[in-house]
Formats: sequence, structure tokens, C-alpha cells
Amino acid sequence: MDVITWKPEYEIGIQEIDEQHKKLVALINNFYTTLVRKGSNEEVAQVIFEVIDYTKVHFAIEECLLRMFEYEDYENHKKGHDVFVERVLAIDKRFRGGDASVSMELFSLLRDWLIQHIQEKDTQYAPVLLKRGVKKSWLRKFW
Repeated sequence: MDVITWKPEYEIGIQEIDEQHKKLVALINNFYTTLVRKGSNEEVAQVIFEVIDYTKVHFAIEECLLRMFEYEDYENHKKGHDVFVERVLAIDKRFRGGDASVSMELFSLLRDWLIQHIQEKDTQYAPVLLKRGVKKSWLRKFW
């Protein structure tokens, strides 16, 4: 059961980043399905692990592109990533400490991040990077 459907307005115009954002949509939908069917704590923990793993890879790639193409607002953008990671890790810590109620908090955080960060922040850097020569699409997928 999908709670979020990928929409064209989520696209920033850089295929690598858009594909990674689609992965986030899939993670959110998987998490929602796990919550709705009242999945075990082990299943919820696995989804939280996948979210943490996703953010490490995605943010590293995005931040690398921002540095390589000298995005002027890099520091603020990275700060937003850091705050998000801190919040996810805090939720994970509480969950591992026995607080199963954090599941909906994490779901809301992920959903809000997808909508707000992508549409408000990522769409700001995309035109700058494209103008400076970042490839709009790839020749082949590497991951």
C-alpha cells in the first residue's frame, strides 16, 4: 500500500538525485506498510536501518555535487542534512531503548522531509548545478 506516489513536481532535473529521491519514496511506503500491518519490532528496526543507510549515501553524493559545482549555499544545505540525521538517529536510539511509539514520528519526519526539503531546498540548487555543467542524466546506472 503506497501512501506517497512519486510526482513530477518532486523532480529536480538531475537524474541521479531524482532516482535517489524515488528510493526514499519507496522506503517511506515500505515503512508505512510495515506500520499498518503492525510489523514486528525487528521489521521496524530494519526499516530504520535502511533509512539511516540511505541518508548516508544520498547526503554524501548530494553534498559532493554541491561542493564540486561550488554551490554558494552549501553550508546551510549541509546543516539541514545534519539536523535531519541527528533527528533520525535520536529516534533510532529511542526505538532501540524500547520506545516503539516513535514509529509514527519517524514516518512523519520522512514524509515531511520528502516534501519540504526536496521541493524547497533541492530545487534551489538544481538550476545552479545544471548551469555549471552537472550532467542532467547518466549514460548508465552504477548502483
